[in-house]
Amino acid sequence: MRVRGSAHSVKAAIFVDPGLGNVDVMLDRYTGVVFDDQHCRVTVQAGCHLGVDPRDPTRSSTWENSLLAQLDARGWALPDLGGVTHQTISGYLMTGSSGGTTRHAIEDAVISLRLIDGTGTVRELRRGHDELFEAALCSMGLLGVISSLTLQCVPRYDIIGQEDTTSEAETAYALLGDGQEGLEGFLRRAEYARLMWWPQQGVRRVVTWQARRMQDSDYGALTGLRGSLKPKKYSALGAEIQNRHLASFANQAAQVAGGLFYDGLALAGRANSLLSSARANRLRAAFAAHVLPPVLRTFVTAGTSQCFWDSWCHGLPLDNQISDLSMPTDFTEIWLPLERAGEVMRALRARYDRAGYDATGAFICEVYAARATHAWLHPAYERDSLRIDLFWFRRNPGDPARTYFEQFWRLLRPFGYRLHWGKILPLDPLLGADYLQRQYPRWNDFLAVRAQLDPDRVFFTRY
Repeated sequence: MRVRGSAHSVKAAIFVDPGLGNVDVMLDRYTGVVFDDQHCRVTVQAGCHLGVDPRDPTRSSTWENSLLAQLDARGWALPDLGGVTHQTISGYLMTGSSGGTTRHAIEDAVISLRLIDGTGTVRELRRGHDELFEAALCSMGLLGVISSLTLQCVPRYDIIGQEDTTSEAETAYALLGDGQEGLEGFLRRAEYARLMWWPQQGVRRVVTWQARRMQDSDYGALTGLRGSLKPKKYSALGAEIQNRHLASFANQAAQVAGGLFYDGLALAGRANSLLSSARANRLRAAFAAHVLPPVLRTFVTAGTSQCFWDSWCHGLPLDNQISDLSMPTDFTEIWLPLERAGEVMRALRARYDRAGYDATGAFICEVYAARATHAWLHPAYERDSLRIDLFWFRRNPGDPARTYFEQFWRLLRPFGYRLHWGKILPLDPLLGADYLQRQYPRWNDFLAVRAQLDPDRVFFTRY
């Protein structure tokens, strides 16, 4: 038996193996929320979505019944959110998902969880009281079904920030540098941050998004007062379009156009496979040198910036406005020691220079940070982390693991990477299972707990 949340992870990480007697469960009616006003805590059943799940097959997910809406209406908040809020609260936590900050971690907000293990035993696990709590907090459903969680909330807050588009050389920090002057220092100083890196030859641009919680001095006539904010929403298209409805339409139109562009590249890739390798390589080189850069520069204009302010629940999840229909993507998310950020970025830059289009592709490399946690199999276990997200347009031909991602797993292997469990993982054991077990000090402890809590492998799959 496996439990489906929002199906935001890769399918193999979610569902049972095909076969007689195997069952997939969706907790779509297990969405209750109970508030503890005295302690500013909420106990939420595991099927409750953080926000709206647009792909919910039951069509029962709404903003009004989401956890974020109910917290915000009460004047409460969570310390951090990821790029999207489609997930159920349990699915988000079980895969090691994270926002972009070294200051806050949603794992730190979990006070207790209720788990029904493979023997049918109900276990109430509390932080600081039960060692199994840290084993279960990021356990991919392998220890049992999470039925509810209790979270320590914080007073609701708004965020204010800016986004700047520059060349690699003109970022306000040393993109390829070390320490406080480099990317590590920037990601430690910024309360919330994200980079979108366009590393292609002839482009080499960086979109730096950063934000912080608003203070009393940030509110005024332009923003509105605390409690009655007049949001100036972040736009993926920049600040040129001020009208909210027009900006939303333009964003959707741009995504459709972008999807058609990447569909064209996918079709060209299939056609290229029919040509001789020499001719195909010449065409790829000409495209990467003369066609792709001016197209990308049109959408990523250096020297532009925008300021924004918004509520925590709408401002932090930047990617909710991205359509999975127009821009379907698969990605691998590589977690590395944050103190080695400069080395990692220089290794990536060298790979992009050396391999050209085969490494850069036509998409972005996304860069975040994450705060250290104590969850045994969380990719940020006991270390602040640099996260490298590498994207693959889903309608491209070929297997992204072998065609694209493998070169980066091999490149970054010396840095001791860990991986987001809900994204694409290596098929090669030397890059996947055999390698990863050496990166987690509590790996064998987790396996022992799994054998204890699920002796008959109720929740076990080939994946």
